[in-house]
Amino acid sequence: MSIKVSVIVPIYNVQNYLRKAVDSLINQTLKEIEIILVDDGSPDNCRKIIDEYAKKHSNIIAIHKENGGLSDARNAGIKASTGEYIGFIDPDDYAQPEMFENLYKSITENNCDLSICGYKEIFSKTEQHNILYEPSGNTAESLFSDFLDGKFGAYVWNKLYKSSVIKENSIKFPLGINLVEDQIFLFEYLKHMKTFSVSYGYYYNYIRNPNSICARYNNTFFDFHKLCYEKAGETADCFEDKELYREKTKKFIFAYIFGLPDRINSYSRKATLKTRYAETKRVVGDPWFLELLDANCNEIKNKKNIKKARLIKKGKIFSFFLYELFVYGFVGKINYYLK
Repeated sequence: MSIKVSVIVPIYNVQNYLRKAVDSLINQTLKEIEIILVDDGSPDNCRKIIDEYAKKHSNIIAIHKENGGLSDARNAGIKASTGEYIGFIDPDDYAQPEMFENLYKSITENNCDLSICGYKEIFSKTEQHNILYEPSGNTAESLFSDFLDGKFGAYVWNKLYKSSVIKENSIKFPLGINLVEDQIFLFEYLKHMKTFSVSYGYYYNYIRNPNSICARYNNTFFDFHKLCYEKAGETADCFEDKELYREKTKKFIFAYIFGLPDRINSYSRKATLKTRYAETKRVVGDPWFLELLDANCNEIKNKKNIKKARLIKKGKIFSFFLYELFVYGFVGKINYYLK
């Protein structure tokens, strides 16, 4: 049987979710599929679960490796893959049965390099958002533009990639990065692809886990977004309107970076005042942050954000810090308990 699609699942400490994810792949309507389960040195029972599935199903490949992080696990899966196309799912999410068949039909019938489907963002049993990308075009350039305009998410898991594009250009996930690694991978892929297609259906189930890496702030976020900015700039240079996309990149990254102090000083974080202040000072005192602020300050409309920007530009970092503590610490906690 020729393998049409290889699906890679990076696995670490997810024994309570793993079976649902793997079962959703076993039950795919596309049968010419290989499932690559990469155990990234997981300390729980994931190794046992993976081996159990691999013994029962000939199309499941079990990989066990020392812990190297999410990107390293995905890269190991790419290396082991034999399919014409490559997809990914996260081990705490799951796919609809028709997901990879529809993505495969979309990418092959349109003779393109990437296919994308909609997804369900699930917060609880009673709350979910259905998200579908409406593209402005079908080229790598239009996809990049839509991403920078906030119309499109760079998540790796609701897409199907051409294996030859990845392997011939040595495209890998950046090691040591556990945030924005999806974006950096996409930026590199965009440099080598031409067209894409959209499969109109909500085929992926993205479980919003409050304990996930993205949900919890840590002091690497700022540095990771600096790297993301650099990589986006490199991709922008591949297109004719590179100056336009570099300006869009500044606006896109600033929207996130400007909100980092809010997360640093959130009531929900367990951190000392000394730690919070040091992190706040490091972010808003960074020359790169100040350069982005200068480039985007005229675009700020919200009164609260205007006040924050003025305090930073005047160098009143401690006053800014106290304001953050009051709004996102004290008032944020009150609002949480009043809900």
